[in-house]
Amino acid sequence: MDFIRSRQNIIINGKTGTGKTFLAEALAIRAIQEGFSAYYIRTATLLEEINLSRIDGSYTNLIKRFARYKLLILDDFGISPITADDATYHYCKIRGLSYNLLFVRYVMKMV
Repeated sequence: MDFIRSRQNIIINGKTGTGKTFLAEALAIRAIQEGFSAYYIRTATLLEEINLSRIDGSYTNLIKRFARYKLLILDDFGISPITADDATYHYCKIRGLSYNLLFVRYVMKMV
């Protein structure tokens, strides 16, 4: 779990059915066994939660919720075909979420 201690990212890619989700879940289980917090979410679900949180005003709480996990697994990233407009829209949301998560994680480490 050195990648967690070093705050590094891991990207697992491959064809459908090759065990990417299984491997990610195994990493999460191992992280939990070693005392780290972990959270698994499908990217489509995350995007839906972002949309809802912006509507109901809970976006800040959403960011804080995801920032507290030492290991955050985003599964099925880019698995569904989308239009160019959708890609730009979702990219901006993920990019904004990533920036906010990184910022909150950084600030939390300073305290």
